[in-house]
Amino acid sequence: MSDDIPAISLIKRGCDKFPRCIIAKGDTFQNPVYWTGSDWTADEAEARVFANFTEAAWVRHDVLLDSLEGRPVHRYVAPLYIEIYGEKPKLEDLRKWLEKTKSVR
Repeated sequence: MSDDIPAISLIKRGCDKFPRCIIAKGDTFQNPVYWTGSDWTADEAEARVFANFTEAAWVRHDVLLDSLEGRPVHRYVAPLYIEIYGEKPKLEDLRKWLEKTKSVR
């Protein structure tokens, strides 16, 4: 296990009409490697291509968490500030949404 936490990036591919992205990181020598969906490859042509940027962000999140496996976890309780742009939601609706999101991984 390396002490370095990898910098895992979403890289835009495709075009304006058909935006896509791939997931990449630097290997031990800082050469780019690309996520295939199950492993890393140096061949960008083998990279998994995402049409949905939100899905790609969640996969990136999961890959990053997997790279941290075996490290100690420290949790802290802190105040939480939430900014909502748009119409003000009902407090009960916000509470339900927050309770639903706390278990998302």
